Amino acid sequence: MRLNKIQTYFFFHALFITGILLFQFFWVFSKTTNVEIIDFGRAAKTGDFRFIETMTVRYMVDYSNYTATYTRNETPLWEKSTRIRYSTLFPGISRLDSFAGNWMEPLLYYLIFFLGTTIIFFVPSDILPKGILFEFSKNYPWIRVAKKE
Repeated sequence: MRLNKIQTYFFFHALFITGILLFQFFWVFSKTTNVEIIDFGRAAKTGDFRFIETMTVRYMVDYSNYTATYTRNETPLWEKSTRIRYSTLFPGISRLDSFAGNWMEPLLYYLIFFLGTTIIFFVPSDILPKGILFEFSKNYPWIRVAKKE
């Protein structure tokens, strides 16, 4: 399969978005529960005096207790409980049940991917000159760069 530069750009983005949606599909089969907030804390960054505010929560699933730590994500300090989403297969894996808890990480990964690929594909340079084609194959090397004939 041969694609030009713009087609390859959109192909890579389609693959990345598909990967994000497959990752999020894992959470479709999860359940939610209310959790008790045990503590609000601060996690110091290495060698720096800035802090990341965290909260530690405790929850019970099928008569087993779990403890998890999340970033605070604007949770008020006076809150005593919040909601989380946990995996039904692995209850120890959980996340906050909010937009930030569910979508912020994949959106940040996509933003970094978007910026990187846009710079590589569209800033005029010798990295990917005009008129090149990308050849995709089933055998190694899977992607080859070829000049337009």
